[in-house]
Amino acid sequence: MLDEKKEVILEVRNVTRSFLSSKKRKLIANNDVNLKLYKGETLGIVGESGCGKSTLAKMLIQLDKPTSGKILFHGQNIADLKGEKLRQNRKKIQMVFQNSTESFQPKMKIKQIVCEPLLNYGLLSKKQIDEKAKELLNMVELQEDFINRYPFQLSGGQRQRIGIARALALQPEVLICDEATSALDVSVQKSIVQLLIRLQKEQNIAVAFICHDVALVRNISHRVVVMYLGNVMEIVSGENLGKGYMHPYTKALMESVFSVDMDFTNPIESIDSELPSPINVPRGCPFSNRCNMCMDICKRSKPQLYEIENGHKIACHLFHREN
Repeated sequence: MLDEKKEVILEVRNVTRSFLSSKKRKLIANNDVNLKLYKGETLGIVGESGCGKSTLAKMLIQLDKPTSGKILFHGQNIADLKGEKLRQNRKKIQMVFQNSTESFQPKMKIKQIVCEPLLNYGLLSKKQIDEKAKELLNMVELQEDFINRYPFQLSGGQRQRIGIARALALQPEVLICDEATSALDVSVQKSIVQLLIRLQKEQNIAVAFICHDVALVRNISHRVVVMYLGNVMEIVSGENLGKGYMHPYTKALMESVFSVDMDFTNPIESIDSELPSPINVPRGCPFSNRCNMCMDICKRSKPQLYEIENGHKIACHLFHREN
């Protein structure tokens, strides 16, 4: 159940992000997205490739701006910030990127990489770099002598730990993880997830964990947002994602999860047809052309996100037939 007394750190309110394609056709990457991120929680954002997860992440970190709508940080619309105000606000919302190799300057030593944010904001002198770098590496469970190495001398998992250390160096209130574990081996992925869980609890930060792996998102998140073609289809607690999900698309995602404990006597269900182009989103419900429970109204009218119980929201005509 959702604790309504928790502090809202970040709120996405009616956010739409659209682009013009090469043929001047409109591509809607995010369509009227609404969600809240609370202090001390991990919010999972899951969906197939192309559902708009990364576009949303770029707007949260202020690397992109909404076409319309607001992104509120402690009630202030940060989508409108410019210049020094924008720069200062970025201290409070940091990101761990998917590809740690491309997010690092290869000619910089690890100590320079993790301390660069602090130097940029004048929060550290050059004399303090070694000491602070060792502190940050201890935080992410790496050896202190790594400070004089270069990124190419580290493994993928070690580089991702460096990315986490750099992101947390400024002590942000919000950490955005955009597919931060998808490029790692499963065993390494587990250790990085455990590290994120520990740091989230110790520092009481809000984490937006963006991933296409629904099983991983379920295990790490307090609440989960399910997206499809730029639309929020369901918001459900991480606990209930394993049993209380209701949207046909969420069910399809969950049924695609393989486990050694699954009943192999039951047929494996799949979603019919390919994901439509975001330029040609079906009229009405965006999932209507792939849903085996589609009704006439689904093809005519887009369902709105509707709260069916405390903290559980769903955009599906099956659950509010009065439409």
